[in-house]
Amino acid sequence: MSEDLSGAVFLIVWLLGTQTESLPVIRAHYCSTPPVIDGVLEPAWQEADSATGFIQQIPENGRPASEPTTVYLLQDRHNLYIAFRCPVSDFSQVHDRLSDEPDGVRVLIDPFDDNVNAYCFIVGFNGVESDYRITGDGTAYENWDGVWRSAVRRHDWGYGIELAIPFRSLRYPPARTEWGIDFARYLVRRGERSFWSRHEVTGFRVSRMGRLTGIQPAGRGLGLELYPVGLVRHEQLVLSHAVGSDALGAEAGLDLAWAPTPSGNLQFTLLPDFAQIEADPYKVNLSRYELWLAERRPFFIEAVETFGGSYQPVKIFYSRRIGRPLPDGRAVPILTGVKWTDRLGRGQYGLLGVLTGELADEPQSFYSVLAARHQILGNSELGLLYAGKDNRQFSNHGLALDGIWRHRSLTSRLFLCGAQYGDSLDYALSLEGSYQSDRLSGELVVRQIQPEFNMNGPGYTTWRGQYGTIYLGPVVYNRGILRYGAFQPGVELNREWDYPARTFDRRVFVNLSAQTLSQHLLTIWTGYGDRWALEHRFSAGNAGIYYVTDYTRPFAVSIYLSYETRSANYRRLMIAPVAQMELTLQGRLGDRLLVWYTHSATVEADSLGRVSRQDLTSVLRPGLEYSFSSKASVRLSLETVTAYDPETGLQSFRHYLFGLYSWTFAPRSNFYFATNWGYDAGSLNAIFVAKVRYLFNI
Repeated sequence: MSEDLSGAVFLIVWLLGTQTESLPVIRAHYCSTPPVIDGVLEPAWQEADSATGFIQQIPENGRPASEPTTVYLLQDRHNLYIAFRCPVSDFSQVHDRLSDEPDGVRVLIDPFDDNVNAYCFIVGFNGVESDYRITGDGTAYENWDGVWRSAVRRHDWGYGIELAIPFRSLRYPPARTEWGIDFARYLVRRGERSFWSRHEVTGFRVSRMGRLTGIQPAGRGLGLELYPVGLVRHEQLVLSHAVGSDALGAEAGLDLAWAPTPSGNLQFTLLPDFAQIEADPYKVNLSRYELWLAERRPFFIEAVETFGGSYQPVKIFYSRRIGRPLPDGRAVPILTGVKWTDRLGRGQYGLLGVLTGELADEPQSFYSVLAARHQILGNSELGLLYAGKDNRQFSNHGLALDGIWRHRSLTSRLFLCGAQYGDSLDYALSLEGSYQSDRLSGELVVRQIQPEFNMNGPGYTTWRGQYGTIYLGPVVYNRGILRYGAFQPGVELNREWDYPARTFDRRVFVNLSAQTLSQHLLTIWTGYGDRWALEHRFSAGNAGIYYVTDYTRPFAVSIYLSYETRSANYRRLMIAPVAQMELTLQGRLGDRLLVWYTHSATVEADSLGRVSRQDLTSVLRPGLEYSFSSKASVRLSLETVTAYDPETGLQSFRHYLFGLYSWTFAPRSNFYFATNWGYDAGSLNAIFVAKVRYLFNI
């Protein structure tokens, strides 16, 4: 073989990231009589193929798990059945509180075998179930709510866990008989995570999961899911000890999901109940930009990775714009919505359309999102994303090209987007690269968002300018008392378009992170530089610390402290010192009760560094949660805010009391009763809501 040809072969192998390490394999045997899901582990499981030899991912990477685990797997026409046999040498070391994350197991399934995305099913020793979607080859996690069931049973030798996962709950290619799969066991007090397949100490990766062969799902029937929703809401507003308004109303809505193919899913919602009576937590905002708020509505969360995921370098789609709250507190009504997602070959595709109603100055609007992603070079990706908002006042559309390249410890991303808002056209560009190994970590980000780039209709565009940052430093694992340690020095440059010509913010920084073997976490950061803001050039330094004690103990503490010698305070339009603090105390009383108290404070000095009482913003958040079982709980929380009012220049006081009883009585079927009492500026607003949602699976 010539040198040129051998070099080309080496390059191809390197680009594809071919793995030389063999992956474990388990076969799905067919069972004519399904096992009873009760945690007993009846003799039928002896006919199943099994997985053993779990390997620690942390703390002692590559060593055998400290407790042996055996997993059995069966299938019939409609379900995948999985059983865990988990021996326990000392039950006093098992973490099983309902009020906390317990010891337990995980099942991870990659039906498309794309080495990027996976379903994760979690069952704790205390019977608590949860699930989510893994994206980005294990680097990101998205909420998901699947239909499946499990059972846990304690035995003299340990505990058994059984799961039944319907094929109709998963999206999969109909002709593929081999999937990616992995199993995990977590021992919380030991800080141990062990997997069937070997994973690096730097983290779990979908691309390193084992193989599931012989999988043969049968037909899915109609694949139709109906979710009728009924809601009763009572709202009362009291002004100066007199009733300002008193309203009682009943609402009904319908959510429909149809899976015409094993890989496709169509969701439709009519007059949905997307209102949140639990307000977003109060946050101090001293910048000149609006805050980013996390999405919590199931219709928008499911399959979010198809539409760019929760992380977009330039956010051309921001689902919280849909049904957004207005300044008077009312939310723009959502009339109807439809969402389609599908997987064809190595590609995934999505369509989202939502119609919102007219309210106050917000006209009736139509939001549209289209997405297409295709895998290339192993588990790398190339995608297109479109988002738009149209109404009688304006139109706003954006189209982005998104490329992600992954190779072992390296990840890079190119995001190029063009936007139209009214008569203006402009673009945004982001380049990112990261490296993560067991000895070194680093990241490079370069970003430019043009002055006329605007995606604030369906997306989120605040900052516009040029930005660049780089850090690179050593990391250590399992050395001395450290489970993990990192030293990250770096530099940062930033320029917004309203700065004077050739003016940049410049900063050098150092971040230190450490996690001990006893599960204490410490992060320290400091930096110094100069910047431009409020028509002034100034130099400033900053420092901070974040510390968390072992969360597995009955009592835990976390503390956050930060200080900036000079900062641009856009709430008071001055350049002055700012200090922030947050203290959280958390205690577990028995197995079912969790109580907490959080106190956060922000101190805004004046330009001469002087502080008065009205310069303090204080937020108190005590609360408790009691778990009746793994399916039912009640939560009470209070938020008291003492804050600076920029309109009056004085302090204002707000109080919120929130209560919630929730009961999941069947998969994706729940009942809740909630109340929210808010007191602000002499007015009392009380809301009571009772809601029932039930799944009809056809």
